[in-house]
Amino acid sequence: METRPKKRSLTFVCTLVFIMVSLLAQPVLAEKKPVMAKKKLVIAYLLPNVGPWYTDKWYGVKDEAAKLGMEVTLYSAGGYTNINKQISQMEDCIQKKVDGIILHPTSGTALMPTVKKAIKAGIRVSTEHAPLSSSIVPHVWEAPQEAGRLMGALLVEATKGKGKIAALPGPPGQAEAMALWQGFSEYVKNFPEIKIVAVDRGDTSVAAALKSSEDILTAHPDVSGIYTWFEMMAQGAVQALKARGLKPGQVKIITAWVGPETLSLMKEGWIQYALPGRAVEVGRTSVRNMAKMLQGEKVPMITGVPMIAIGADEVDRFDRAGWAAPKK
Repeated sequence: METRPKKRSLTFVCTLVFIMVSLLAQPVLAEKKPVMAKKKLVIAYLLPNVGPWYTDKWYGVKDEAAKLGMEVTLYSAGGYTNINKQISQMEDCIQKKVDGIILHPTSGTALMPTVKKAIKAGIRVSTEHAPLSSSIVPHVWEAPQEAGRLMGALLVEATKGKGKIAALPGPPGQAEAMALWQGFSEYVKNFPEIKIVAVDRGDTSVAAALKSSEDILTAHPDVSGIYTWFEMMAQGAVQALKARGLKPGQVKIITAWVGPETLSLMKEGWIQYALPGRAVEVGRTSVRNMAKMLQGEKVPMITGVPMIAIGADEVDRFDRAGWAAPKK
């Protein structure tokens, strides 16, 4: 006789299915893996020199980096002529395998090979104020050629469009200084009664500018105006004028990127016009761009931070947003 399998009740089958589904729905207990701490990004900030204006830039960089959770180290070459020292500092950053480098080059040409070496090592690089001789990394500055034309217009106004002009246009080969000087000299060429009688390119220190100004005043004691690229050069020029017993305003001076000491000289009448710049904002912008680069985002190859011009009577009332570090 054929034996047939016994029929299982519907209740039994449903109960079995319910138990299986319940077991499958239970969470699987996996071994806990340690949570890896997010790596803190490290950037290096390389400046050509130290001083009030550089201190303001450094404040912007340091403060913005802290807001974005990045660590930043400051390097200074100690002067635009110390090109090899800055190259050595770049090599140190490459060896330390920093994540990013914000570079204000002492020389746009001499630093190119080391910048390329850093990029090859996987380090993000951007430049500030003085661009490299070839546009291979993003750059932040303050549109210097336009600023130079503005300085030309202001010195023409101060000298009433005539007289002998001397110039301290900054270190040779410094691209930003050259662009500013180009804008200035092109503008004043439109005024035939103004003659540029002396051009002395040198370092940005007060001592170097003092020596250059003394030599210029010896050769041309009747100059009516002095163009200076940077505030410490203007301070050196003022010291030379004081040493000769001249009074404030006898020789008109114009400069750019100024700090508190230069503004005091403006109030005293020694410097007629200045372009304060926005050093803090330049520093902040460089860090924000670097943060985007480190996240794989694209940033503009050139980012411009607008400059303003002020006269001696505006020292106490111009908008200082992004200009200088807060007073302690």
